[in-house]
Amino acid sequence: MPSKSTESREAIANEFVERLYRQYFEVLFVYVNARLDNYDVSQDIVQDVFHDALNSLRESDELIRHPNQIGWLKKTAKNKILVYWRWQRRYVSRYLSLESEHFREPAAPEETGVGQCGQGPSPVEQIREVLVPEDLKLLKWLTLEKKSHLEVSQRLGITIYTSQKRLERVRKKLYKAFPEQERKKKK
Repeated sequence: MPSKSTESREAIANEFVERLYRQYFEVLFVYVNARLDNYDVSQDIVQDVFHDALNSLRESDELIRHPNQIGWLKKTAKNKILVYWRWQRRYVSRYLSLESEHFREPAAPEETGVGQCGQGPSPVEQIREVLVPEDLKLLKWLTLEKKSHLEVSQRLGITIYTSQKRLERVRKKLYKAFPEQERKKKK
């Protein structure tokens, strides 16, 4: 059972972050959306910034005493934007690159499903073999169309968490099919 001081600390953290949220949400949203130009993803990132603020306050009072709280929030948002961009580039380049030699021009003859020089299925065909159409659609929305998990969850009638878990499962399937693309483990 949590102690009184833990409950008190939690209440102070919640109240403080709620005040920050009311005061700075719009400023942060404009800041993030100016860089991403994607309403839903910008909202997700700003929400995540305040979630990080709350988690930070559960560990220490640094943010409460911080001389530039909006600066702390903007720096956190900037880092989240950079992570989002890296994630986008990585998945677009690894799995769905439109510059791939395996994509045909619209006027090209029928796709045979064989890669260059008859060496087997192209990466696009391998992806189609690995993923069911629903997974492929989810991956396309989140990577190529840059939809947020909120928008995808609303389109599919599922929760945001379910959308995130489905993407996680899609990634695992793709890593299994393309082991050479497996993330390099941090040392």
